[in-house]
Amino acid sequence: MSLIEGMKDSSLGAIILYSFTKGYGSCEIDLYDYILPLIYNDTFKRVVLHSETLEEALLKAVDGQPGFLLELKGNLEKYASATNQALGILMLQNALEYRTSSGKTTAILKEAPYLDVNEAIRLGQLVKDNETLLKNAFDWKPLKIGILDSNSIGQDIELSRFDDYGDFIDYHNLVNLEGVAKDHDIIITNKVIMDETSLADFDQLKLICVTATGYNNLDLDYLEDKGIASCNVKGYSTKAVASHGLSLMMALNNHLLYYDNFVKSKEYSSLNSFSHFSNTFYELDNKVLTIVGMGAIGQEMAKYATVLGMKVQYYSTSGLNSKQPYERVNFATALTTSDFISINAPLNESTENLFDYQAFKKMKNSAYIVNVGRGKIINEADLVRALNEDEIAGAALDVFENEPLPGNSCLFEVEDGNKLILTPHIAWAPFETRQRVIDEIQKNIEAFLIGAKRNRL
Repeated sequence: MSLIEGMKDSSLGAIILYSFTKGYGSCEIDLYDYILPLIYNDTFKRVVLHSETLEEALLKAVDGQPGFLLELKGNLEKYASATNQALGILMLQNALEYRTSSGKTTAILKEAPYLDVNEAIRLGQLVKDNETLLKNAFDWKPLKIGILDSNSIGQDIELSRFDDYGDFIDYHNLVNLEGVAKDHDIIITNKVIMDETSLADFDQLKLICVTATGYNNLDLDYLEDKGIASCNVKGYSTKAVASHGLSLMMALNNHLLYYDNFVKSKEYSSLNSFSHFSNTFYELDNKVLTIVGMGAIGQEMAKYATVLGMKVQYYSTSGLNSKQPYERVNFATALTTSDFISINAPLNESTENLFDYQAFKKMKNSAYIVNVGRGKIINEADLVRALNEDEIAGAALDVFENEPLPGNSCLFEVEDGNKLILTPHIAWAPFETRQRVIDEIQKNIEAFLIGAKRNRL
């Protein structure tokens, strides 16, 4: 037993419960069951003094500790005996007086020579008039949770944590709700359509968690009408997508496909020189990179490019983004001045087919384009034509008009394969990033159980 655990005895418990009462005022004795599990939780103890409301404190703890509510619930019984003994000590030392009225026992604070525990006093202040929120953190019932398309997260990501919340079912790779149990409390999905038609018989459904930022698969009006909450995940892959986009750009610039094949084909082995220069490439220093869509990912990409000495400018697809430390240019200027273009924009009416054949013709013949945004921002047939006609030097795509990429896609018709790099929508998908998605889903679920809003749609 650690020293800190050894200190968590009934005497310390008495001081904590007394301090809680000092912050709260006279309170029902049932509330005391929840105090020691909270104050003995290191994450909660760190945030309670810096929170304006109980909801804020609980959400901070949920954010700071995966499975925070699971620990609280598990510690209810663990600290029940210490709580009872602490209340007995407070009665014997005449620090609390207990009165019963209408079947309810209330503890009333009396003057006692105890040192203050500031975290417990603050907790008492926050709990006052927020008792339901406190009880929600402990008294939630076991849930039935189903994840429909876990294959979109990857089988190397551990999902067993959800077993601890009740009954968890992994459906692996569904494209619709056919065959899914209708008594789920919570459904986790990436792209399965959730609307009046698909959810007609799901009478117990309380929450839908989307394992992505986009949520166009949800009929939010219907969900709101039925009282079904929904949430997504945000900002989980910013660095990953930016770094993948940068790696694609560098691979294009350095002709890595060509040189890799040159060595593996054993052509290099037959040279009478230690090096090979037939596919000329250039330094990135002072080259112009235009970022199309200067959101969080675009800004991260800009930071990386600046370190490499590139000149960064951006085109705002919404026309509203003007508060960046980089030069903002119009679309025509972006096309004619760029050595590299990185697409980091969302797909909407103004960005669909933004890059068509006419756009490619205006670009430098030496320019490269990278798309880690959305596939339909580039017209793929026009891109193939532009590459085959040497209108641009090369392209790298991580996203496509249709996913997975069809076997008969026109992209396979690029005559010089070294000009085109294709990756299967993996910019977002390092192990840590995919793990972060599940961490975020767990936190969204725990926030919902408390009765708080986190990433709510």
